Amino acid sequence: LREISDLKLSLLHTQMNPHFIFNALNSIKYYILENDTKNAVDYLTKFSKIIRTILVSSTVRDFTLEQQLQTIKVYVDLESLRYNKNIDFNITIDEAINPEAIKLPPMVLQPFIENAIVHGIALVEDKKINLHILQKSTHIEIRIIDNGIGRKEAERNQVRYKKLGNSLGTKIADGMLKNYFGDREYKIDYHDLYENDQSTGTMVVLEIPPR
Repeated sequence: LREISDLKLSLLHTQMNPHFIFNALNSIKYYILENDTKNAVDYLTKFSKIIRTILVSSTVRDFTLEQQLQTIKVYVDLESLRYNKNIDFNITIDEAINPEAIKLPPMVLQPFIENAIVHGIALVEDKKINLHILQKSTHIEIRIIDNGIGRKEAERNQVRYKKLGNSLGTKIADGMLKNYFGDREYKIDYHDLYENDQSTGTMVVLEIPPR
């Protein structure tokens, strides 16, 4: 059963990598077409770091939380270039948590950050994403909070531009996490944020069981 579980995890992971690479290459193409050599070179340098991470991740079953966060930081740097370096990204970690001791499938948090950018903050001027990692009594809680347009407006945009369906990356990541934790309970919830009846963004909450 463990061999079957590892095989499923490996198959899901191989699906995620091309999806991520395709998106990153599209951003590099944009700078090349715009003849923006400086940003194109900067983007390629950061992209090479991500490719190195992908190559490493293809040979292992999991990454530490610390590795996950380092990868996300580089990814947000890449995306920030595309949005004129205008993404305010912050990570806070509960003092009770050792990021080196927590393990997850490789690169599994990146699609949730990608979703927050592409379907959330892309259309707002003041772009913010906060990632909070909290120690709860029975689990680790990971909160990804953006100040984007909200899920309802994002869904309307998808219909408007005939881009139906949720992010492929988050679907794959969800499958990887469920397969990785097996019988141990893993949970993901989406919360729409409001202030004075106006959408102020989205919060994704992942509950990770202890190892």
